[in-house]
Amino acid sequence: MRLLTANLYTGRAGVSAFATVLDAERPDVVVCQEVGTDMAAMLSVRFGHGVVVGDDDNHTGRAMLSHAPLVVNTLEMALRPGLRTRIDLAGVGVELVGIHLANPVTGPRAVALRRLQVSAVLDHLDSVGTPAVVVGDMNATPVWPAYRRLRSRLRDGIADAARHSGRSPQRTWAARPGWPPMLRIDHMLTAGVVLDDVVVHRIAGSDHLAVAATLRPVTP
Repeated sequence: MRLLTANLYTGRAGVSAFATVLDAERPDVVVCQEVGTDMAAMLSVRFGHGVVVGDDDNHTGRAMLSHAPLVVNTLEMALRPGLRTRIDLAGVGVELVGIHLANPVTGPRAVALRRLQVSAVLDHLDSVGTPAVVVGDMNATPVWPAYRRLRSRLRDGIADAARHSGRSPQRTWAARPGWPPMLRIDHMLTAGVVLDDVVVHRIAGSDHLAVAATLRPVTP
């Protein structure tokens, strides 16, 4: 299964630019954050199943969409909800969770909110078990506390794939659209799932790069 995640910069990412990325990757499932209303309309046409919510103002636009039938539920979290579903991966049921954590640089309230958000994710994983994949804009590099809390229970699938191929994982966020990426804050964290063929794509108008990967279950 090919999975793609991207932060679309609250309506500022180019719709045609992202469509080009989708044409190149042909993902089975997309999980997006900061989906604008025009982008939501395009995604609704391209993918027949799942949930998409467009928002041009408040960073709450989100999508979890698939070409195949998909039942998507809300994961209640502080600040903005996540999305969750159950996917079939070569006969193995895998919990897929899409999240967008609060940005800690906006102040102490955001730091407190992201602690609650991470707790909600970990509590959900406790309730459903593994295998699982948690993806999205986590506003956290591998040295930050939110990432480390999630990594206490999950592997960094992107870093594992890069290490196996002899490369370093690529950064995914730039200070301005089109600038060189500075930080790796968009993640695919896994339990019982391995990532192959990880690719990042620039999206004109967005400060984030899209990340795509092929998912396969861990074999005994």
